[in-house]
Amino acid sequence: MPWLPFALALVLTSILQTAVLPLLGLPWIDLLLVFALVCGLTLPTPDARLAGWVTGFVQDLGSSDPLGLHAFTLGLSVLALTYLRELVIRHRWWARFLICVVVAFPSQLIIQVYLRWSQGSVLRMLGESLVTALAASLAAALVVGLPMAVGRTARRGAYSRW
Repeated sequence: MPWLPFALALVLTSILQTAVLPLLGLPWIDLLLVFALVCGLTLPTPDARLAGWVTGFVQDLGSSDPLGLHAFTLGLSVLALTYLRELVIRHRWWARFLICVVVAFPSQLIIQVYLRWSQGSVLRMLGESLVTALAASLAAALVVGLPMAVGRTARRGAYSRW
C-alpha cells in the first residue's frame, strides 16, 4: 500500500474532524471512524488492520481522551471488519452498511461507556453510540460504493476489493 497518500488523507480527515465539524455543529459524525471503516473495506487485510490502528492513534493524539482508547477501538473494529467483509455480498451498499454498523456500534459503545460512565445515563450512551455508528457506517458504505455508482473503474494496478 502506498503510505504517503494514506498519510495525507489521514491528516486531511483529522483536520476536518477537529477544525471544520465543530464549526458546523455536527458532533455525531466521526470522520476518523468513517476513514477507518473505508480503509477496512477497501485495503488488503494486513494494511487495513494497521491503518485502523494508526487512524485511532492519530485520533488519540488530537483529543484530550486517554491515549490508546481510540487506537484500541478502531483497531478492533477494523480487525472485525476484515473478517466480516469476506462473508457478505460485496457489491451491495446495504451489506457494507450492515457490517459497518455491526463493528462500529460496539466500538463507539466502548468509548461512550469509558468516557461517560460517571454521568449515569445509559440510554444517552446507547443513543449516541448508535447515532454515531449509523452515520459513520452509512458514509463509509456510500464512499466505498461511489466509484461504482458513477461508472468509474479502478486504475490498472490499483487494488480494490469492493
